[in-house]
Amino acid sequence: MFCRLYLICYIILITINVILTDIYLHNPRGSNNRHNEKTRERQNENLSFDSQNNQRGGYNVGDGGTMYYYANSILPIQWTNQHSCNDVNADCSILFQYTCGDTLRDGKSTTTIPLSVEGENDSTYRLTEDLTSYLNCRVRSRNKNLFTANQGLRGDSSIYTRQNPAGTRYGYECPEERDYYPYWQPTNWIDIAILTNRQDLCTYYRQNSQNVQSRFACTFATKADLIKANDLKIILPNNKEACEAFNNPGLNGIKPRWIEFPSHNQPPPECYSPPYTRENHLGDVYGSDMPVFNWTLPNISANKCILRVRYNISTGDYDGWNINSSSNNGNLYIMKDFFPDELTAERRGYRYQTNPEIKLFDDIDLTLQLAVNTAQYGRVFQDRSFTFEIRQRPTEFQDKPIYNLNVRGRRGNIVQVYPAVEYDFVPNRLEIPSNSYVHIQWIGSNTTPDGDGQGNQQIDRNNLLLLTNRMINSDWNQFEYLNSTGLLIANMPALLNQTNFLNLPLNDRRQLAASGQNTDPLLYNASAYFDLGARLISAESAGVYHYVSTRNNDFSNRDQKGRIIVQPFQYKYQLIGQNRHTMKLE
Repeated sequence: MFCRLYLICYIILITINVILTDIYLHNPRGSNNRHNEKTRERQNENLSFDSQNNQRGGYNVGDGGTMYYYANSILPIQWTNQHSCNDVNADCSILFQYTCGDTLRDGKSTTTIPLSVEGENDSTYRLTEDLTSYLNCRVRSRNKNLFTANQGLRGDSSIYTRQNPAGTRYGYECPEERDYYPYWQPTNWIDIAILTNRQDLCTYYRQNSQNVQSRFACTFATKADLIKANDLKIILPNNKEACEAFNNPGLNGIKPRWIEFPSHNQPPPECYSPPYTRENHLGDVYGSDMPVFNWTLPNISANKCILRVRYNISTGDYDGWNINSSSNNGNLYIMKDFFPDELTAERRGYRYQTNPEIKLFDDIDLTLQLAVNTAQYGRVFQDRSFTFEIRQRPTEFQDKPIYNLNVRGRRGNIVQVYPAVEYDFVPNRLEIPSNSYVHIQWIGSNTTPDGDGQGNQQIDRNNLLLLTNRMINSDWNQFEYLNSTGLLIANMPALLNQTNFLNLPLNDRRQLAASGQNTDPLLYNASAYFDLGARLISAESAGVYHYVSTRNNDFSNRDQKGRIIVQPFQYKYQLIGQNRHTMKLE
């Protein structure tokens, strides 16, 4: 089974030649390796993980608090990916994972964490994987049956891959684990869902996820032994027989062990088709908003967790499932079935190599060069959130649904923030059954790069007020059986003491309007973090509510408005249809 995983492990590497096929998290806020830079470009792409994204992507670490979500609550994960998904143009997969641990931290610096125990324990540095994980990666033999094209990998350990041939370090991330899924060695990342064009692979993914399958590895009993092995540049085998027979005189009798690492004991990941997105575009999906996956958080209590997304689009120029190291070093001929032999294919330039020049016709002098970088012709891109907390729900919540309502984006106009986005509510259209909870919470930064907007430069601030009910003569109502409060086309807020918003008490509405205890019209005195807490939305609240942020809404420049629809009946969503949801009455 272990060898079989070597042969058929899905090559999750992305193609599209040398174009940056970025992916960015927008809710929760994705870092793209940013910390607190006041510049549009991030300072250190090696901070904690290999994103492969544009230097200007990502959000700064939040100030004033830490986002938290209740167990089993529904968190809308929103992202943008640059190239197509769920289309015939590319074989796309998007993988969501999370990890939790008491030692995880956002850090206080843009400096990469040192490769030492002291660095691991120093709160100055961001920590998203532990030192032991990286040291195991560094002493473990890489999978030498993998296709690495003509890339000259500079070492034999798992830090060297086709996409990372020099073994460059990105925090404590293991490059081989990053580039392949499902990974055959133990990992601290727990699978949430994989959205893939290849629905025929869903059974394989679900059965081989570490959520349900244990892993085996050759490793040492203590961190001290592991550090010594790293100092000696030892490479451990990754099979049981060779591991148990391994001996190195420099270890003075210390022997590695073949250890089983248990499964995460979690349900297998969800697996279904991704939303349709087009090429060369960081934006909304067809007929809807930004791509979204509604994650039902696990029923755990954890002080520090991180969300991770990986994105791949695989080329159709070769069979990524069946290719292996036998095709390395120029032994892969593209479209060879169109030629009588490999020699003819090579003469015409149809060999997998860097920037090949291909002769389109045998008898016509027409040669074209293709933009092919074999380190990138097959690529993984990723983003990660900052740390957040998962809390056990209070007993009075019982098993009622909890919907998270947050804010995405940062200060600036559309050009200044790109490839991040301007402010908006997440979701900006929330439809819920009555007798559910809504948890309103947002976070921003006090070091956001300069950009257009209201109030002081470099600070993110948000608030929420019901819109005025009528500014123009309009009788249109999409939900004829529900009362509609606030007009989405308007920009003026309603008076707090003369309107009803979700039947919330006046003090809650004041808190939302002022973003806490603020006394400044542009919220300068407010915190970048605000938490109203979870509020029960009763059947008496049934209706449609339209709201606005007065701090950021600027007609003809930017819009920050939202809608909440409270239905008077109970229902739940099922993943059915092109947009992956439909309503089911109960």
